[in-house]
Amino acid sequence: MGPSASRAGSTLPSRPPRGCFVCGQLTDTLHRLVASFEPPVSMATPPFNLHDYNADEMPRFAQGVQVNVAVFGPASTVAVTRLMRQIDGMDDLSSVLGRVLPSSRYDDFVVRKARESVTEFLINNPELDGRLPRDGQQRLQRARERLRAFFESCPRARPASLEQWYAFVDRSLGGEQWRSPGALHVPSVLRLFGLEAHEAEAVAGTKFARADCAAAGEEQPGTRRPEKVWRALEWLGKALASGYGPPGATSDLVNLVFLLERSPPEAPVATVVEAFRARRLERGEVSDLELPLRMVQDGEFDDTLAWKLLHHLHRKRGSLDAFKVHMQLPQYSDLPSALWFESLATQLREAGVEPLIDGRSLNADKVRRNPMFKLNADGGAAPPPPSREPSGQHVG
Repeated sequence: MGPSASRAGSTLPSRPPRGCFVCGQLTDTLHRLVASFEPPVSMATPPFNLHDYNADEMPRFAQGVQVNVAVFGPASTVAVTRLMRQIDGMDDLSSVLGRVLPSSRYDDFVVRKARESVTEFLINNPELDGRLPRDGQQRLQRARERLRAFFESCPRARPASLEQWYAFVDRSLGGEQWRSPGALHVPSVLRLFGLEAHEAEAVAGTKFARADCAAAGEEQPGTRRPEKVWRALEWLGKALASGYGPPGATSDLVNLVFLLERSPPEAPVATVVEAFRARRLERGEVSDLELPLRMVQDGEFDDTLAWKLLHHLHRKRGSLDAFKVHMQLPQYSDLPSALWFESLATQLREAGVEPLIDGRSLNADKVRRNPMFKLNADGGAAPPPPSREPSGQHVG
């Protein structure tokens, strides 16, 4: 396509839609469905999505897509929030999804998850001392004390805006160095708490467990499970950058943007997301995007944002009739939960979405609390009392 067509924002596609974007949990049920699709199949592969399936199975039919969204910097959080709000304002999928993006707030879940993980695998993990000489062990102990103090002070901070949260982190870390590009990446994030660079590397260890690397049989990033210490430090970086903002995950949305733009996973999130928003949504230049023909998702907050974005882009391109969506839903035997999910499945079918009932799906609470669904919005059917797991044993 020439430059003039790009500036005009032509709706005639120069790249035909093809392939599939998967952001669901890799269960047997999902595997059987996706393995039958025509390639390319691109799958967002944060650890939860890999589920309990054999990790070496995923590369047989799909290419992993995993931007390191656990280490957002402040600029990334701002860029992604702007994109989320623009997607929320779209009229697409109005029969199922509302325009109800929650207001930003202190994210107790992210901070609490980071605190639990850091406490278990870093603060209360004496095995880490053996990775350092004596002077390094002393700095590690001081870092543990600073980490403990930071997490203890978080609930008392009560930020009312993103600026107040950043000011709180500035005070806690003694300056704005944490805002620098790469400062929240693993293992660099430990340097913010007093460790030297080589000490931070020794404490963080390797990203993937050796056993998982051997099981994978090849160097495919999406096929190995992160080490516990590394994962705890990713949560720490996420808490620092995203302790205040819209509630809910953003990984599937960001992974989709990177896939559409063909950006490498190490590219700056803020740069990629803001350029995508400005070019694709503000200026409407979408004809050179290679949109997936199918989407398989599991109905969480970031899944529905990604779905709404893809629906909008297909509509702009004139390829909406060819776009097929499958939504992975849990299977319940208790009546209240079954009725609620059947109501959702009915709305989805009316919108042309094929529900994929999967007894191994483990995200029921997140789906039932997803504010994007009209079923959860004010004036809609209220969800039943929370049920942590499907009644009885998982089916399938």
